[in-house]
This record gives sequence, C-alpha cells and structure tokens, in this order.
Amino acid sequence: MIEFGKEQPIANNESLYEKKCGVDELCLDQSKGRELNRYSFVIKDGELDSIPFLIREFLNQIGLRVVVVVTWLINLPGKSSVAAKVIEKRYLKQGWNICLRKDHYLAIKEVQLSEIDSWPPLAIKPLDGGLLLLVGNNIEEDILSILNEECSSFLARTRYFVPNTELFKRLESDNVSVMYQVNDNLNNTGMVLLGKHSINMMQVEYISIDTIYEGDSAYKVFV
Repeated sequence: MIEFGKEQPIANNESLYEKKCGVDELCLDQSKGRELNRYSFVIKDGELDSIPFLIREFLNQIGLRVVVVVTWLINLPGKSSVAAKVIEKRYLKQGWNICLRKDHYLAIKEVQLSEIDSWPPLAIKPLDGGLLLLVGNNIEEDILSILNEECSSFLARTRYFVPNTELFKRLESDNVSVMYQVNDNLNNTGMVLLGKHSINMMQVEYISIDTIYEGDSAYKVFV
C-alpha cells in the first residue's frame, strides 16, 4: 500500500521538522506561506521495489539533472582515524567528486534516472552516511551550493535530513528541489520532495496510490 501527501502549496506538516539555525535543535515544521511545494509518499506494505520506480516517475516529470549527495563525518564515532578516508577513497574510485566541509565530507555524482534502480541508488552503503538527491539545471557545484553547511553537517552526523530557514530560502529563489528519506512512525520507508517544482500524481502509471492526503492533512502519510 502506498500513501501520498500533496502540499501544493506547502503547508505546516505535523509529521515533519525544520532545524533551527545555529543550534542542533529541531522544531515542528512551519512552512506555510513559503513559495514551495512538498510531496511525500510512504510504502506501507514493505514493497520496497516501488521506491525507485516512484522516484524516477517524480523526477522524470521535473526533467532536470539529478545529483546524488552522500555526506559523512571526518571523525566517525567509534571508528579509527582513517575510517572516513577509506570511505572517501572508495567513492573517488567510483568516479564521485569529493568536497570537504568543516567536520564532514560530501561525495557528489550526477545520476541518470535509469541508474536509480534501487534505494539507495548506485550501490551506496547506507552505513556510509547521510544521503539525499538534488534536482536542478545547474552544474554539480552550483546545485550543491543550495545545501548549506549546517544542514549537510546535521545530515552527516544523524543520517537524517532536516531543512533550515536558509535552505528553504534558497529553494524558493533557485530552480532546485531536494528529495530525501523520511520514514513513518512504524519505520516504513518514505520519501519527501521539496522545492518549487510541481508533479502530477495522475501521470504515474503502473503503480496504484491507495490514499492521497492534501494540504494540512498531508502529515497523515507518516502516521
């Protein structure tokens, strides 16, 4: 069973959070009034093969470049001092570009929709770090600039992506969307697509959406 949440425009989602700027503190989402859209879907029955299909369907409608971002700490808790370097070298060998921010690494790589045949894509190991997709027209470096250091550091440390005010503003002003994983209260796998781009669920073929929640009710996909 697949449940879908549609916020077009974005609402206050009671199941999602935003990060307070400057501190590691989360608060309930207060997105209403922003010039953005947000779409969520959760696979409720364990049919995880549907996830890459739906990701491809959504991103195909947007029709822009897709960049995968993986981020992990320079000093990994409980690991040796070279553990982060081992991860870096593996991604370099696989043709990823590597960026270094204050306390974490970023590995970035453009991906074709046909390569998103699993989740995570590109044989990414979930234990490597946090993961998200950026979707836009620009080159990798410009797309990556949307992801501010505070959000990418939090993702590296927690493997959980939460936007902050700065990121919301960048998404409002740039032609870039972000897609990231948010599981529901029972840990069923879910995905969120956030940005100015819009999608049409009626164009999705071959997979049936069991329930659609709209606007202020969109939070129900996560409960």
